[in-house]
Amino acid sequence: MSPTTGAVGASVTIGGSNFGSTQGASTVSFNGTSATPTTWSASSIVTPVPSGATTGNVVVHASGVNSNGVSFTVVPAPSITSLSPSSGPVGASLTISGANFGSTQGSSTVTFNGTLATVTSWSSTSIVASVPSGATTGAVVVHASGVNSNGVSFAVLPRPNISGLSPTSGAVGTSVTITGTNFGSTQGTSTVTFNGTSATATSWSATSIVATVPSGASTGNVVVTVSGQASSGVSFTVAIGPTITSLSATTASIGFTVKITGSGFGSTQGTSTVRFNGTPGTAISWSDTSIVATVPSGASTGNVVVNAVGVDSNGLNLIIPAPDTSFVQGNSASFQTPQTTVTVPYSAAQTQGNLNIVEINYGYSSPSQVQSVTDSAGNNYAQASATSVSGLGAQEIYYAANINSSAAGANTVTVNFSAVTAADVSVAEYSGVDTSSPLDVAASNQGNSTRADSGSVSPATANDLLIGTALVQPGTSITGGNGYTPAVITTPDVNVLEDQLVIAFGNYSATATLSAAGQWIMQLAAFRTLASSNDPRISSLSPSAAAAGTIAITGANFGSTQGTSTVTFNGAALAPNSWSASSIVVPIPTSIGTGNVVVTVNGTSSNGSPFTVLSSPNISSMTPTTGGPGTPITITGSNFGANRGSDPNSFDTVIFNGSYYAAILNWSDTQISAFVPQGVTTGTMTVTVFANGASSNGANFTVTNASNISSLSPNIGNTGQSVTISGIGFGATQQTSTVSFNGVTASPTSWSDTAIQVPVPAGASSGSVYVTVSGVPSNGVPFTVLPAITNVVPASAAPGASVTIVGHDFRTTEPSGSSVTFNGTPASVASWGPNGIVVSVPSTATTGQVIVNVGGTDTDGYAFTVLSVPTITSVSPNSGITGTQVTVSGSGFGSVQGSGSLLLGSTYGVVTSWSDTQVVANIASGAKSGNAQIVQAGVSSNAVPFTVIAPVVSGASPSSGIAGTTVTISGSGFGATQGNGNVWLGSTYGIISSWGDTQIVAAIASSAQSGTVKILQNRTWSNALPFTVSSPPPSITLSPSMMNMLVGQTHY
Repeated sequence: MSPTTGAVGASVTIGGSNFGSTQGASTVSFNGTSATPTTWSASSIVTPVPSGATTGNVVVHASGVNSNGVSFTVVPAPSITSLSPSSGPVGASLTISGANFGSTQGSSTVTFNGTLATVTSWSSTSIVASVPSGATTGAVVVHASGVNSNGVSFAVLPRPNISGLSPTSGAVGTSVTITGTNFGSTQGTSTVTFNGTSATATSWSATSIVATVPSGASTGNVVVTVSGQASSGVSFTVAIGPTITSLSATTASIGFTVKITGSGFGSTQGTSTVRFNGTPGTAISWSDTSIVATVPSGASTGNVVVNAVGVDSNGLNLIIPAPDTSFVQGNSASFQTPQTTVTVPYSAAQTQGNLNIVEINYGYSSPSQVQSVTDSAGNNYAQASATSVSGLGAQEIYYAANINSSAAGANTVTVNFSAVTAADVSVAEYSGVDTSSPLDVAASNQGNSTRADSGSVSPATANDLLIGTALVQPGTSITGGNGYTPAVITTPDVNVLEDQLVIAFGNYSATATLSAAGQWIMQLAAFRTLASSNDPRISSLSPSAAAAGTIAITGANFGSTQGTSTVTFNGAALAPNSWSASSIVVPIPTSIGTGNVVVTVNGTSSNGSPFTVLSSPNISSMTPTTGGPGTPITITGSNFGANRGSDPNSFDTVIFNGSYYAAILNWSDTQISAFVPQGVTTGTMTVTVFANGASSNGANFTVTNASNISSLSPNIGNTGQSVTISGIGFGATQQTSTVSFNGVTASPTSWSDTAIQVPVPAGASSGSVYVTVSGVPSNGVPFTVLPAITNVVPASAAPGASVTIVGHDFRTTEPSGSSVTFNGTPASVASWGPNGIVVSVPSTATTGQVIVNVGGTDTDGYAFTVLSVPTITSVSPNSGITGTQVTVSGSGFGSVQGSGSLLLGSTYGVVTSWSDTQVVANIASGAKSGNAQIVQAGVSSNAVPFTVIAPVVSGASPSSGIAGTTVTISGSGFGATQGNGNVWLGSTYGIISSWGDTQIVAAIASSAQSGTVKILQNRTWSNALPFTVSSPPPSITLSPSMMNMLVGQTHY
């Protein structure tokens, strides 16, 4: 029978024989309950388990006879009570809860609306299966024990799908729009990741998500996960935007070069740019980490920004001083005849951004005869002022702002007239004037007197360039007005163009003085300088980086009240807390990152000043989490800020329970080392980190009582002495706790909470004993370590030598009754300190122990060898020239040279070998006669007279001669070989052909003059004898060299 177990309704196949080919009146029963077969043959019957059947025998009744019975177990039918979750996409994991599923799956199945699912776990009450591919919304059914369970509805959700990204690349902080389907109407628990890094979504719908490329993201797939189901990934390239770390200067004028250092600039410039407060600059050189660029004309103070791969870098502020406002150059042309065109060249080169002024005077015939003002540099001219006087003439002022650069003599101003009887044109160039809208105000006046006056004006800005122009009658001379400097004066007509720079608000006029009363025209045009801008300007932000709090913006021209003015961070508006003309306070924005703060007043924006919104600090762990006051702790986490340790004025700190401030040992962005503050009470406290203007999450720390020493027994002793430390809070066992004697760690032999047994460690000195438990030191209790010698330097020396005794606890000054002995012989003390004593080896000292007695307490002895005083018995030879090898014999020289030396004459010899009984050395160059003497370990031997022989010249043969003559020099002490010796013949060195100790042969050099003959050997000169260098005999020639002559004949 198959199966042998099943629920009511399960199909059972009964195999056997003699059932009959058809059922007829035959029956099948399950423990007496009749079943209704679905198929019947002589050897096989298929029937469902009947309702009401119980466990027992299955019996076939055929041909009036019952078959044998075969046991069949009737089990309950499977039932589903719940699904978790009740909806999900294909692939989602589903838990089916219920009863009677069977302990193992066997042939049982799970279907989703008829589609077979894959089961990952199975028990009688719980099944975990995955939503199968092709499944649709409908009933989930468990088929077990041959029957289906009840069906429970499950909604199959479509998997999220990304169809596109816009853009497909960008730097951290870039806003990316993700389009697709099945994202869900709201975000809920759904996520977006960039190559595994979670991003923040700023908007979410079923078909579109806007997310920001997160910090730490790298190039890879963007994935949307909805209800635990991830979409397919779509590639996104995270551009590594440029970063500026420093500028070579914080202030640079227009035209100067600035080196920009950073990263991510790209190996070549390509389409990348450098901007100086928005004005494009010209790069001279470009690499991935360095750019050299010229500050462009028109640039102003503000941020330097590099744009690479389409991404702006951070901005670093560069102060660009406004150029001085000054007169650059001028020229003029005068004509006494009718003209239609007048040209005036600028003789010097012109600088881009400067201001051109044109003063035009002409014979009056109508209100204006000027048709046009142009120049060859393509600058645009506008009229500033114009006026005329009948019977005198007319005057007009034109100007061109932000001029183009031009070479010397390359720019010529052309004034075209309709018709004039005479013409007088002056041109002038000025620097440091506003490049966009320079004209502030103008005035003109005319009169008949000895003083010309344009009339008063009130400039709208404090710093203006005032241009005054005067037209007077021919024959009248003129001088500039008070405070004005004449820039251009024309001849023969004496008309003037004058200037004055003012730096304060007020009423101003242009004036001039005439030599005689007469008609005049006087005009004034006031031009704004670069220093007179009324634009809002940010000078500083405080702080320049923080996570929370407020930003104080300092600057100028903000206006006394906000009105319609705004403050933005990265383009997003901030709501100011306070506003004045020079200071604004705004809350720190919530969007993390770096961006520019900009103040906009009356539609005009200030320079951008960079501000970084930092993340709030976060504590992830703290170790240890228990200890007493002074316990060192390490706090690990993130966003603590990297610069706290180097900033003594930083407010960043670690706080216990909001009231106790920890002493900081080390501080980095991810880890802080600090000490549990003194004065904290015992119990559990909350530790927080305050950094970047914000507080972190809290971490619990349990403050315990600190250990305390009550006594030491004994409290004085040598190293190795066993000491009992009594007190409380030591802990039942030592574990990581320590004991130290004045900073030297000891090794305890026994440990309990109230007593520690420990020997005084080697190297310990007098000072405090501390017990440190859980990193917290106890109170310190004094312990006196008896004095001890640790070294004697040198370990051997002769009497009289200076010796340093190294040790500890000798006391700061020599106590009364103290002494130092060498094998019992007292020594003379030169200096005394707690760790060192300097003495001289006594004259009668012998080899043995050096002992220091400190105030009646002896140290242990330290071995010292007393050497013999060096004694010279012979010097061979006892004289010689420099370089001669000398052997000095005796005793007590020392087996090795060490600091020893041998005096030969007036200086130390050059030692070639050294032993206790013999020293070999060469006489040093420059040595003079004196003594031979050994000095060893500061002790000198007896002195033996020693003569250093200098070379002596006794004669030169010949004592004169012409250049090339061979001369033999006789004498002594020349040296057996020449070595570094030389011969002086006349006025220079001779040419040596042979050398001996008593004779040298040399030739007179070709350049020699009369002088002396002397010998130089080993830097020692001999005596000098006179030597004459003769001129060569005259040369005689005969011409002809042969002739026929008679005896007695004279021939000329």
